[in-house]
Amino acid sequence: MKLKHFLLCVMGILIPTTVFSAEYYVVPGLRATGNDGSSWEKAITMYDIFENDAAAAKNDEVSKYKTGDVFFLAGGTYYNATSPGSDAGRIYRGYIFVGGCDQSKGVVTEWPVYPSATPTIFSGDLDENGEPSAGDLRNLIHVRQARNDDAENLAHICKLIGIDFTCSYSPEGSTNASGAVYCTQGAIELQYCNIYNNISKGEGTGDGIGAGIHIYGGLYHIKDCNVYNNKAHKTGAGFRCTSRSSKKANGVIERCYFGNNEVESRYGGAIAQSSGENMWIINSTIVDNKAFYEGAGICANGSSFDDDVRAVHIINCTIAGNTCAADPSELYAEDTETGTVTNPGSWLGSQIRIACDPAVNICNSIIVGREDDGTVAKAAIVLTGTEKTPSSAYLNSYGGSILGTFGSVMNSPTIAINWNNDHMDGSNPNTYSKIFGTTTAGENGGFTKTLKPVDNGILDQLGVYALYGFELGEYIKTLKDEGKYLPFEIDVTVDQTGSKRSQEEINGETAPGAYDFLTNHGTGIAVTNSPMSSLKLQVSGDGIYQIVGLTDNATIHIYNLQGIRIRSITQGNTIDLRDLTKGIYMANVNGQTFKVAR
Repeated sequence: MKLKHFLLCVMGILIPTTVFSAEYYVVPGLRATGNDGSSWEKAITMYDIFENDAAAAKNDEVSKYKTGDVFFLAGGTYYNATSPGSDAGRIYRGYIFVGGCDQSKGVVTEWPVYPSATPTIFSGDLDENGEPSAGDLRNLIHVRQARNDDAENLAHICKLIGIDFTCSYSPEGSTNASGAVYCTQGAIELQYCNIYNNISKGEGTGDGIGAGIHIYGGLYHIKDCNVYNNKAHKTGAGFRCTSRSSKKANGVIERCYFGNNEVESRYGGAIAQSSGENMWIINSTIVDNKAFYEGAGICANGSSFDDDVRAVHIINCTIAGNTCAADPSELYAEDTETGTVTNPGSWLGSQIRIACDPAVNICNSIIVGREDDGTVAKAAIVLTGTEKTPSSAYLNSYGGSILGTFGSVMNSPTIAINWNNDHMDGSNPNTYSKIFGTTTAGENGGFTKTLKPVDNGILDQLGVYALYGFELGEYIKTLKDEGKYLPFEIDVTVDQTGSKRSQEEINGETAPGAYDFLTNHGTGIAVTNSPMSSLKLQVSGDGIYQIVGLTDNATIHIYNLQGIRIRSITQGNTIDLRDLTKGIYMANVNGQTFKVAR
């Protein structure tokens, strides 16, 4: 274990104290080592961490490892359980796992760049046949902080950076803990991860359905990740969010690629939201995913309880070419004379399925299907289900988008539907081939795959005016001011590759969708830094600290050394402890923790 020290002034005396985080070195292995993890030579395995958390559970005082500790993972393949069909060891604390480290370079002084030349792979492939199959591990990481509320969970958020997750298998009859990455009643952040070739055969109404990433009543920030080639039987092959509580589970999917994920019996090929107040999908590409019927790209299930609206915010996204396998002639019928719909709720090629009482915002995005002839059966965006609380439901566009057609099989919907300065043409619908030609998702800069339009002049041809970066920022602020919960900071001034969108109304050009094809792009190499360096504290007086590096107001939680939260505040860039008893405290600022003194 490597400790970091600094001098802290407490009651006029300079004393050395340990920064909140410690560093450990981790190598592949199938049992605990008892080592101290202070070097590669004394490295621990994941089983040392699992044993610690199994014994300590939520009792932070007795845990050897603490929230904020950093674990450097050597390249190699890790099996986080050894019994066929079992679950990975449970993680209770906000650890930071950094994958892709090269043992041959010795002490880690700089974090890896991704993709790493020495990848870290969490695999469930116990039978080593190269694919997910019966008897392989059901999940590969299991995060469950189960703290009192969102603020507590955010203070203990578990971060996994630069790790591949593959070959998990959840069998038929699974009712919980499915998904290669599984988080329940906690908070998780993934960055520069690849989640691929995972299978879930679960059919139940519980949480045993998702295949790639499964959030069950938790907070999530999935950014700069590739999620592909995952298969589920029922819903949410790439990502599924659900909970027993209608309002639990909130989070962000940002700068991600979802491709070739498949649901074999229902809907939500790439992403399915079944619970939670707010899902933000930002700067992401969702392409070539499959479902049997409905919402091959995104399934937003609306409400299942009175007065509950599950909001989905789709901003700067490309959702295209997602297809359904069902034959619409067998599943959907419309009387040509009366327009009466029979056997509604099933059609071909839907990019987004919106059900019951939706709460959907769309902005600056491209949403088009492979086929679109202006009929409901092949519409890109479709509304279905039964209204319950239509007064609080809505489908709003803020503008700047290229859209396929919209259709509804809901009987006489009364919800608010607004399209604003988008390009939607029912007589000559926008389709995949019209916008992208034969182009497929590929490496266009950044860590994740993107999809580039076939012609840079497409905006002029359609008369579409995309939003500038500052306009997008204002839009996000408006949503937050309206009470839309955004648990993490996001950046809408860039595209999926991280390249800046134009900020200039004069002589500036910017494009809708995840990939801004009118700007310059990077190399596809992602350089990471310790998250502890993104924000800094500066002492500006006795018990007063200035937060350096904020782009917006901070959410601040103050804890005593026993881990008990004693204050939560939202303010500018200042922490003021002058009314507290003199001593040492922990300050958590937007998920980053510092030791502070009064």
